[in-house]
Amino acid sequence: MGNNVRAKKTNKRIMQKRLFNIDLLKIICCISVIIIHVSATYINTISNHMNEIFYINLLNCITRFAVPCFIMISGYFAISNNKNDDWITFYKKKIKSIIIPMVVFTFIYLIFDVVNIILGYSESSIKAIIFYLLTGKLEYHMWYLYMVIFLYLVTPILWKIKDYIGEKNFDKMGKILLIVSIPFALTSTHIFSYDMGFSIYYLGYYILGYTIAKKVKNKSNKKFILYLLIGLLILFLNSFIRLDILKRGFTDNNFVLPVIGNVSVVKELWVLVVIASIFIYKAFLFLNLNINLYCITKNTLYIYMAHVLVLNTLNRLNLKYSVYIIIPLYTILVFLISWVLSKIYLFIYSKINRNDIVGRGVDHFMDKIVKKA
Repeated sequence: MGNNVRAKKTNKRIMQKRLFNIDLLKIICCISVIIIHVSATYINTISNHMNEIFYINLLNCITRFAVPCFIMISGYFAISNNKNDDWITFYKKKIKSIIIPMVVFTFIYLIFDVVNIILGYSESSIKAIIFYLLTGKLEYHMWYLYMVIFLYLVTPILWKIKDYIGEKNFDKMGKILLIVSIPFALTSTHIFSYDMGFSIYYLGYYILGYTIAKKVKNKSNKKFILYLLIGLLILFLNSFIRLDILKRGFTDNNFVLPVIGNVSVVKELWVLVVIASIFIYKAFLFLNLNINLYCITKNTLYIYMAHVLVLNTLNRLNLKYSVYIIIPLYTILVFLISWVLSKIYLFIYSKINRNDIVGRGVDHFMDKIVKKA
C-alpha cells in the first residue's frame, strides 16, 4: 500500500514538471520518422509509382523536421537541467536511459538478421552482418543513437563553455556551428555510423535547442500557428525541389537517382530543412497545451528503436494496396505495434531491475572509472 502511495506521488510530481507542448512535439516527431521510413520504400522504387510520385515525395519531405527537432529537444533538456551539473550523475542516467536499451535493441536486430539468413529470407551473410555491426550500420535508424550518445558525452563541456562565455555568446556559438556544419555535412561521406565527426555536425542543433527555448518567455497559440505554418510551408516548397530532382532522374525511361557528392534536399543539414525545423521547434515552444501525453512520450525512444523491426516485418507481407492506403496504414500499425513492444520492453526491464540491479551495476562501473581517472 505504501509503495502505491509513493508511486502516485512520484507520478504526480512528474506530471507537474512535464512540458506538454514538448511531449506533443516528441510524439509528432516519432510518427514523422515512421512516415519517412515507410515512404522511403516507395521513393527507392519510385519508377513503379509515377502516378503517386507527388504524394509519396510530399510525405517524405514534409516530415524531415523530425530528427532536427528530436536533437533540439535533447539539447534543451540536457543543457537546461541544473541537476545535470554533476557529470557523473548525468552519465549514469544516460547509460541507463540510452546506452542499455541501445545495446539490447542492437542485439535484437542482430538476432533478427541472423534468423532471416538462416531461413533464407535475406541474401546477406553472417560475414556481412558482422561488418555492419562493427561499422554501426546493422540497421539504418540506429545512427541517431550513436550520434546523440556523443552529444551527451560532450554535454558537461558545453555547460562549462556556456557558463564561461555567457548565454548570448553560447547562442552565437550554436548558430555558427550549425551554419558551418551545413556545407561540411552535405559533402562528406561517413563510412562508420560510430564516427564522432558525424555527431559534431549536430552540435549546432543541440545547443540551439537550449538557447531558443530560453528566449521563449510566454506561450502564444497565435505564434504557434504562425511559426508552424512557416515551417511547413518551407518544407512544402522543398518538396517541389525534391520532386523536380526525382523527375530529372528519369532518362530514357531508366531511373537514376541524381547524386552530387552527398548533397540531398532531405538531409537534416540541408539549409531549407534547417530553417523549417527551427521554425517548427520554436512553434511548439509557444504552444499552450494542457493535455497529459506522458503515457506515450515516455515510450518514444523505444518506439524509435523498435519501429524498423516492425516495418521490415510488415514489408515482407508485400501488400498490393495503393500507396494512398498503405503508407498511412503502415504508419499507424508500425507506431501502435512498436508502442506495444516498447511497453513489453519496459515491463521486462522493470522485472529484471526490480531491486535496482542495473542502477547499482552502473554506479559500480562509473565509480571504478572515476577512481582510475
